[in-house]
Parts: sequence; structure tokens; C-alpha cells
Amino acid sequence: MQRSILLLVLLSSIRLFGQDISDSESRIIIWNENNKLKWCDFKVNYHSQYEDSCIAYSCLTILGYYYKSDSDIMFDVYNLFIEDWSWRTKDLSGKLLIHEQGHFDISEYYTRLIRKYLSENTDNYSVWLKNKVIYDMCLTMCLNTHKLYDLKTNHGDRGIVQKKYLENIRDSLKSLEDFYKQSYTDDEIKRLKFTNSPK
Repeated sequence: MQRSILLLVLLSSIRLFGQDISDSESRIIIWNENNKLKWCDFKVNYHSQYEDSCIAYSCLTILGYYYKSDSDIMFDVYNLFIEDWSWRTKDLSGKLLIHEQGHFDISEYYTRLIRKYLSENTDNYSVWLKNKVIYDMCLTMCLNTHKLYDLKTNHGDRGIVQKKYLENIRDSLKSLEDFYKQSYTDDEIKRLKFTNSPK
């Protein structure tokens, strides 16, 4: 049985960037409906001390930054796959890769949910802090959804259950289609920086 672990980095603190961050040392993939994960996206050499077939790092993060034209704080919400923190064994099945894509898609759903919340409730930094409980709740729900997804599908081995989950994920994404971000500006990309592998 092939098994995977999704390590989901849920960054619940806001990072405020007042400087231009232009060099990204780790390769990242921002979720896009037209690009699916491939095994070659898992860049780290296999760690033989683990019994799992792969580790996929998905990072749902919210970045706060001062907008240049005034003192307002703006927020970006990203759903990222971090290539340099993800690894796999050499020979893995297509169904496990589809399962890993499902994890990435689940993170996208919660990314959109947080974007929806921010668009409706965030006028400034203090308002966001007052309502941070909603944000934290979304992150907790996201993590629990990932755990349940692995448990119910047995890491993709239960084909019928896996197929049903993927359909539900697709429907959930469609319900928040208005909060899908299709492209990012150069400035938005520059704000992302992942330099160190997590401990």
C-alpha cells in the first residue's frame, strides 16, 4: 500500500512586508485550475527514514503588506505547493498523485473561503485582528478536512471514496469561483519568499 502524508503549513500570523522581496530561493507552485501536480514537482531527494511514499508540502498563507499609495494594509491569500520541501519515492502510482492533487485542491477551497471572508469583513488591520477567530477557524477546518480526506480515502487507495471526494472538492471550488485568483502581478509574486525548509 502506498501512503502519503500531507504536511500543511497553516500560517495563522500575519507577516507585514515593508520591503521589496524579490528573490525566492524555494520553487513554489501557486494553485491554478489548469495546472495539475506532476511527480517531477516533488524536488527533494527521498528520505529513507520515513515509511511514507511521499511528502507534499502545501502552504496556505495570508500575507499582509502596506499598500504603497496610502497607509492601508492589504492582504494576499495564497495556496502554494512548495517543490523544495516535497519529496517522493521513485515509483509511485498515478492514483496517489491524484490524491495529492486533492490535498492541494482542498487548500484552494479554504484559500477562497478566506478571500471571501476578507472581502466582506476587512477594512483595515484592526478589523481583521478583531475577526481573526474566523480566520483561525478556517485554518483549523482546513487541517481537519485534510486529515479526514486521508482517513476516508486511505491515502487514495479506496477508489470509489476517492472519486466521490474529488467530486465534492470540485463542487466546493465551484461554489467559491468568484474568489479564484487566476493570475498574480509581479509585485504579488515578489512578496512570496520561502527560504528554509521547515524543521
